[in-house]
Amino acid sequence: MHIKCGILLGLMAGSCACLGQPEVYLGIFQFNQGRVSAFGLDGSNGRTLFSMPTAYWLPNGLAFRASDQRFFWVNSTGPSEVLSSDVAGASVTSLASVGGTARGTSLDAQGRIYFGVNNTIRRVNANGSGLSTLFTSSALGSVGAPRVDATNGHVYFGDQGEIKRVSLSGTNVKTVVRGCGIVRAVSLDIAAGKVYWVDSDTNSDYIGRANLDGSGVEIIYDNSPSVARSSGLNDLIVIPGTGEVVFVDDLNRRVMKVSVSGGQASVLHQVTGDAYPSGIALSTGDIVQAVRDCNGNGVPDDADIQAGAPDCDGNGVPDTCQSNPCPTRNFLLDQGDDAADALGRAVGGAGYSAYQPFDVPSPGWDVKEIGLGGYTYNYHDGSGYRASLFVDDGTGTGPHESTALASATGNLRFSVSQSNWVYVPMAAWLPQGRYWLRVSSVAVDTYNATVDYGTSGLGSRLRRLSDPLSAPGRPMAVRVVGAVGCPADFNADGFVDGFDYDEFVACFEGAGCPPGRNADFNGDGFADGFDYDEFVSAFENAC
Repeated sequence: MHIKCGILLGLMAGSCACLGQPEVYLGIFQFNQGRVSAFGLDGSNGRTLFSMPTAYWLPNGLAFRASDQRFFWVNSTGPSEVLSSDVAGASVTSLASVGGTARGTSLDAQGRIYFGVNNTIRRVNANGSGLSTLFTSSALGSVGAPRVDATNGHVYFGDQGEIKRVSLSGTNVKTVVRGCGIVRAVSLDIAAGKVYWVDSDTNSDYIGRANLDGSGVEIIYDNSPSVARSSGLNDLIVIPGTGEVVFVDDLNRRVMKVSVSGGQASVLHQVTGDAYPSGIALSTGDIVQAVRDCNGNGVPDDADIQAGAPDCDGNGVPDTCQSNPCPTRNFLLDQGDDAADALGRAVGGAGYSAYQPFDVPSPGWDVKEIGLGGYTYNYHDGSGYRASLFVDDGTGTGPHESTALASATGNLRFSVSQSNWVYVPMAAWLPQGRYWLRVSSVAVDTYNATVDYGTSGLGSRLRRLSDPLSAPGRPMAVRVVGAVGCPADFNADGFVDGFDYDEFVACFEGAGCPPGRNADFNGDGFADGFDYDEFVSAFENAC
């Protein structure tokens, strides 16, 4: 081992890869001058490892096998090829011609090479034999660069606004994260239960992360304000043990680093001239992931599910490891989502707010959540949108906006042309009448989103700052979610009877309330005569 490191150090003119601190290897494309460079995780010791043959100037994805010091990548100057080389670039070999436009390379424990081509995920053996297709998307050009989790036998990749995974043989497709734009590349930290990705849609261009069950979506780096007609982010790697993500911004020709929890990003390496960075790899090779065992029972999650553990949402995580994997929602109002239209009502930007009226029948609605379908253009600081409920102003044509009945904040996702519902908790009792949902930006001048058009409902309206409301237009993609059961079932025993009346009165008079209940029956923030009257109305009608 000491001899091998010594040889490698000599070849790389001062590399620290063998001394415990990995280096970053970077594929660079430039007409007739493609190459591979290296630098430290602090940006030091930048240098060119080797130049590629003239015909192979467009590397698109990079992998490194540390055991025998070989690079693997796909070249896309013409019909794509899978290539291999030693660290000095002295033995560039074409392993397989795969056609189309290929992207990304990742290796499994057997040294097999995984990559995307147009709408497929493919695999080839390290000697170029055994070319096979593992996954085919229904949408052309939608598949991003794959990332192999060799430990658990999975391949993760983006497709049609989602992050999916399949087994190493291409079976057992799971959907891990929904509501993305164009997932260009994926990275993993299985030990921490996280998946990271580059979303390179021109409406988004961000680095996101989520739990492996698709929950807890966070944006840790937002590049959308600097993107006009082209996306910039291209590839990323979570660096083991450092709490950092290294990523490629080819629009600005640089490699950057940011904390896994977000914050200010720093530039590690700047590419100059007419060259652009593409794929990145680590000198230690592909990251060895932990065994995925979310419940700690000593059995991998896949084996648990194969043995009968429920996985109702099909994300590859047993339901027992999730707080609410497949919620049952009682839709009091569902206006549908015409997401394929890709248009809708603007929120934020130059101060726009969108308004959706709806009518509540007798005796009223016990509202628990509001759902919106739509997408974000500029995530900004994550403060997102504010949804607020108002009573009608008495004319039927506008809200009485002096006091909101209830409000909540949330963030829409990024899939422009696919239905993607986001729900925020919002508790309110709405007696019979007309109400308005207003959706506005928390950061008025910077957050920018669109609520999709719906397929049914009253006409929505738009307002910019203090301007008058616009004329009614198409309805918005809005859902009002109610309590399961009758709100007059105050003690939640499944029956509406005298016990509910007695327990509400006792609660209202301060003698104690059933678990999870309070005397503010209409959710307006006050326990007063309105609550008493509205409870009695619901009770007498028994919902």
